[in-house]
Amino acid sequence: YNPSPKVHWDFEALGSADSFGGDLSASATFAQQDPALAGRFNFIEGYHDQGVNFRDLTDDQNKIVNVLYHTNSYLNFSFGAGLFQNNSIENFGDRFSVTHDFDADTHLEGGLQYDHFINTLGAYWLVYTNQNGKPGDTFNATTAPKIASQGTVNSDDLSAYVDQKFKAFDQKLEVSVGARSDYVNSDSTVFVTPRVALAYHLSGDTTAKASYGLYDEAPDRILGAPYLDANLGN
Repeated sequence: YNPSPKVHWDFEALGSADSFGGDLSASATFAQQDPALAGRFNFIEGYHDQGVNFRDLTDDQNKIVNVLYHTNSYLNFSFGAGLFQNNSIENFGDRFSVTHDFDADTHLEGGLQYDHFINTLGAYWLVYTNQNGKPGDTFNATTAPKIASQGTVNSDDLSAYVDQKFKAFDQKLEVSVGARSDYVNSDSTVFVTPRVALAYHLSGDTTAKASYGLYDEAPDRILGAPYLDANLGN
């Protein structure tokens, strides 16, 4: 929707899912060695996203962009004698940015981003015993201890970033320098991550590129070993 030549709105929605299932016969060699695995197994993984985008070209040098979005991804599987995991991560967020063009070759962009995560797990699963929270080289689902877990964790993340782009050496070298700061309230952690990218145009068909940056990933909220925490189940 374009209410004016410089203002644009649009709505996007997409999603995908993959699944498969089957039956493992109790007479199969694998099931005879580990009877708990015999029976029906199912696996489904997918996501669905929706977003509202707003763009305002306020003048020839400034652009305002805002994206309001919702995402949900999930991973569910089950097999054998009642073993299952149902995981989902839902995110409600907003991203706002302002770009200023000093000239055709120099741009400065800054922005803010807010995300509210809802991470849910329901599981009746094997207790992993190694230090990595994963099964060792060999394990037996029939004899391994089990744990039932049901929990939801909420988290609010706030980010800010700035990025400067310019050209040099007769416009053959493109430079992008920036930094990003993230605050994760689930563990009250602040990350500051610098980054730089270079692109040098050797010829009309050849460009050499190099980049460096630091990246921090938010800690697992429930997915992975944390579901073995006694606070999440019995």
